[in-house]
Amino acid sequence: MVSQTVDRILASEKSAFEKIEAARKQSEEILVSASLEAKAIVESALKEAKAEAAKRSQATQAEIDVLLEKARLASVQEVADLRAKAEGEIDKATNTVIGLIVNRKHSTQG
Repeated sequence: MVSQTVDRILASEKSAFEKIEAARKQSEEILVSASLEAKAIVESALKEAKAEAAKRSQATQAEIDVLLEKARLASVQEVADLRAKAEGEIDKATNTVIGLIVNRKHSTQG
């Protein structure tokens, strides 16, 4: 009787140990699987974030290009306006000089 009780205790301990080992192996497999899934999720999120960053960068570059083109066109117009103004001033100065020369000729001839 004591021998049977000891055998049952030993069998229970062995069964418990086997169950613990099976649970340990299963938990390790679950952890490995979860780790792989987490890694895949992070890689996917990183890929999406990089794609979004590239998309935003392209949009920003397009806006910059538009602003630069507007600034370039404004500069071209400003240069044209300044050139026209300078030519007008040169014409005025030339006419003034011609007028002074003509007036001197008339005043010295008279």
